[in-house]
Amino acid sequence: MEGVKNNQLGWHEVCSECNYVKHEMSSHIWTDGCPGCASPCFVPYYKPANKWCPVAGEMRHDNAGCFSANILVGFEEEAYISPLTNELGMDAEESGGIVAWGIELYDRGIITKKDLGGIDLKWGSVEATCELLKKIAYRQDFDSILADG
Repeated sequence: MEGVKNNQLGWHEVCSECNYVKHEMSSHIWTDGCPGCASPCFVPYYKPANKWCPVAGEMRHDNAGCFSANILVGFEEEAYISPLTNELGMDAEESGGIVAWGIELYDRGIITKKDLGGIDLKWGSVEATCELLKKIAYRQDFDSILADG
């Protein structure tokens, strides 16, 4: 894990929901990793519909490390964010850090809901994270500043 709550914490209960082995056992389709690699780069998965919608994607170690506990979501939620970054053509490693930083700015009152075009950007919100990623990708509202990295 690369950070917890934008590196503000060393541990949070959501970290227990970021269990790579549990994710692999429940959703793994196949791997295309190097022999013996404990964390292959390409691990396709499929999640049937639950809170959001059915989704297929790949859990890359950079995606998992830069979103998950960094924005206070577990791998179940992360599985819905990763395909969106791919669809938008974004570098998940970079955008995960930017989203975490944006949430911290919002949490500290430095940016507001109005600045974000109405997004209530809170820790652990998959919906707000996905909205923010789309606004960054399309350079809308204040989020165009975040698009510059």
